[in-house]
Amino acid sequence: MPLRIPEQPDHPVESVDQIPDRLIAAGVLRLDREGRWLIGDGPITHPKLKAFLWRHLMRNREGQYWIVNGPQRVLVEFEDTPLIVRHVFAENGALMFELGDGSVEPLPDDGLLLRPDGGLVATVACGRYGDTERRGHAARLTRTAVADLATWLDEDGDGTPCLKLGERMWPIRAEM
Repeated sequence: MPLRIPEQPDHPVESVDQIPDRLIAAGVLRLDREGRWLIGDGPITHPKLKAFLWRHLMRNREGQYWIVNGPQRVLVEFEDTPLIVRHVFAENGALMFELGDGSVEPLPDDGLLLRPDGGLVATVACGRYGDTERRGHAARLTRTAVADLATWLDEDGDGTPCLKLGERMWPIRAEM
């Protein structure tokens, strides 16, 4: 019998913090640094199932991320950040991020953070299915998103790397 994913509202309605412990499933879901969902060691490839996971990703007060479906929740483990940037593109004089859930947000004014491992991270608001608890969370740029940046890569007056589109500039800061 094929997997049937029920239609869900645009926003999860359950509070992660109000779900009884007896409804917690063992944490077997993972998200790798390129934004690929995994169950055990195998990839999740079904587009509707991946959309379902993004739609139901929530954070509790302790900072843990869960997939919440009605009264059930599954802890999610992350190889890096809980959110990812799939693509970067220019629109109306701004650089825009396409996030893992398909939503689009502008590159924040504080730019990007370059980590010691070479990864680029930005702070994003919340994505399409997020709520106020997810505001201001780190999102790692995938390799594809990093390649998208080449068009706008530049240096400021001090020789510090930045992104430049027209007269706008966004810094690329090194993590200390």
